[in-house]
Amino acid sequence: MYTGPSGDVDKSSAYICDRCGFRYPRLRREWTGAMVCDADYDPVPPDHHPPYVGPEGMPRKDARPYPPDYFVSDNEITPEDL
Repeated sequence: MYTGPSGDVDKSSAYICDRCGFRYPRLRREWTGAMVCDADYDPVPPDHHPPYVGPEGMPRKDARPYPPDYFVSDNEITPEDL
């Protein structure tokens, strides 16, 4: 808090915590953007950070796509073919 030339404390220079509403000489900015005191400070939860995904590796040398699916209709196979 700021002390004026006469030695009295200037209460207008104190900050008000967004969470508890009390006056403090300094505040911290939280990950949510709120200005809070040290007692109300909440660190970033670890699940808010994306997980590390490493590289997938080298592709195969002669890779080719799968051939399209071939479906047999009812009329293409006769009992004599079996």
